[in-house]
Amino acid sequence: MGRTLRDVLPIQPDKLKPSKISHREVVNKMEAEKQIQKENFDRRHRVKTCRKLEEKERVWIKDQQKEGEVITNTKEPRSYRISTDKGIIRRNRKFLQLLPKEGRNVDYGEVQEEKQVRSKRSINKPKFLNEYV
Repeated sequence: MGRTLRDVLPIQPDKLKPSKISHREVVNKMEAEKQIQKENFDRRHRVKTCRKLEEKERVWIKDQQKEGEVITNTKEPRSYRISTDKGIIRRNRKFLQLLPKEGRNVDYGEVQEEKQVRSKRSINKPKFLNEYV
């Protein structure tokens, strides 16, 4: 504390001398604690981070249920200008879902269901149910 204490307990004078604390160390420690708090919050609240979209990428606009193409990002954070068949609109990243590239052949019609095989183990009722028919 940097001052002499009025106390009846004996203490070594070396312990009463103030020690200098590095400002940089305090700032680094606070930043590390902040980062840990952010990671814990994001994990508990299932925060998702979306990657930035590039120009000419095809996206699905969730609130309008239509397809568009990214023209450019805007000054606002996480906002993009999207070209649609009705014109140019601005949307936040959370309303945009990246569509697969046109070169991919995605066919959802030929998915075969796997048959579930039950084990050959016999299943016995619990003994207390033997009284009930």
